[in-house]
Amino acid sequence: MILQEMVGINNGTIGIKDELNKEEQKRYRSIVGKLQFMASLVRYDLAYATSFLGRFYAKANHKLLKTAEKVLMYAIQNKEFNLKYRRNQTINTEIIPVTPDDEVEESGKTNDYPSPNEWNLTTITNSTFDSDTTRAPQYGYMVFLNGNIIQWKSKHRARPQTSSATVEYVVYERAYIDTLGIKRVLECLNAAPKYMIIANDNMAGLKMCTTLGHREGNRDLDRKYLEVADAVVLDREIKLMYIEDEFNPAHMLTRSLNKNILEKELQVINQ
Repeated sequence: MILQEMVGINNGTIGIKDELNKEEQKRYRSIVGKLQFMASLVRYDLAYATSFLGRFYAKANHKLLKTAEKVLMYAIQNKEFNLKYRRNQTINTEIIPVTPDDEVEESGKTNDYPSPNEWNLTTITNSTFDSDTTRAPQYGYMVFLNGNIIQWKSKHRARPQTSSATVEYVVYERAYIDTLGIKRVLECLNAAPKYMIIANDNMAGLKMCTTLGHREGNRDLDRKYLEVADAVVLDREIKLMYIEDEFNPAHMLTRSLNKNILEKELQVINQ
């Protein structure tokens, strides 16, 4: 897939000889703007590419311009891509409930989630943990209402904490805030689920959410990141689920994929 070209583009300074002239820079911004518009409304398959190219909006180079043109061509060649909404849709892979740790079991709140109703709100998250200086870390998540994708995000993040599990833990908090906003809107429409589901392929990160306190080395995580644990342990507002790495559709929001893998992930979400 065309997005594979992004791997290896340096995020550092751009050599003077490779800078775009005024007209080329204008064209680059125009292309990225078009891609951002498409990615925000329908084309979540362009979300990672758009996020990546947007980092260089102020100052790009010729390789980035060429990549932007190819991404635009990919979008045009696949203009039939659309969102499909169906009644009683399901995510086409197994997601497994996460077993709470002993500390949560002692709280007496391991199996007291309310019975689910006809509404299901599931968020699947993913994040890259890459020490390669030519690639910037990325996180992304997809929100599904009754199995139909209704929101997605792909965003660059700061250089990571000391473990991939902690990185995922922080991403859960960001996904939780957006999903909670959707749930509050649905409550006003009398169409809200009893609880939200957050799914990920990092079991260690999920396990972190089943305890009310977490320390990494001698440093406490920022208090705001513990809201997810509170919502899991105390409020029962989130139910944690595990999804196999190879079936995680949020990969397309955090990295470049070849065509076969992208098609496989689209099949998982029935698109």
